[in-house]
Amino acid sequence: MQTAHAPSIERSEYGHNTNGYDFEQTSRKSIELASFWIIPPDIVICDRVATIQRVQKAVNFWKRLGYEFGTITKNNDALSCHGKEEYGKIRIMLPDNSRDMSNELAITLTDRLVTTSEAVSADIIIHSFAVGKELVLEHELGHALGWQHINKPGHLMYPEYTRVGHNTMYIDYVEYVKIMHKKFITE
Repeated sequence: MQTAHAPSIERSEYGHNTNGYDFEQTSRKSIELASFWIIPPDIVICDRVATIQRVQKAVNFWKRLGYEFGTITKNNDALSCHGKEEYGKIRIMLPDNSRDMSNELAITLTDRLVTTSEAVSADIIIHSFAVGKELVLEHELGHALGWQHINKPGHLMYPEYTRVGHNTMYIDYVEYVKIMHKKFITE
């Protein structure tokens, strides 16, 4: 009897920091999608870091761009929330002592299948003071969906918080599907 090998999973890290950067203007060709979800992810709020209403506001931002999500739930059990990644879920949690986040408002860790780049889980690690800051959670959900930073001041996915804005050019769901098919399915 042959044993099946578990698919290889890779973890990517994206930070949303308070430091200043100088970047060139972004062109459509430089928009990067690191991973993609086949099934709309559920969202689990851990550590009482955010209210369901705050997370729903961030989800609604992305829904207006055409994205779909599963359920939003709370889990106050620290052991299960900080344990092994959960397939099909985006967890939102407080930082622990395992990493220095003194220069970051939040980071997103996304697990994806190496062979296909399909996202299988994501953890948004965010300071409690940053949850209420305008667009921080929306920006981190963008990373959880697979978007990398976009080096255009005023864009939602710009890496420096003080210069993040409401510009969502090139990251609506139609663009997501186009890039996903071009980059991951046809290659």
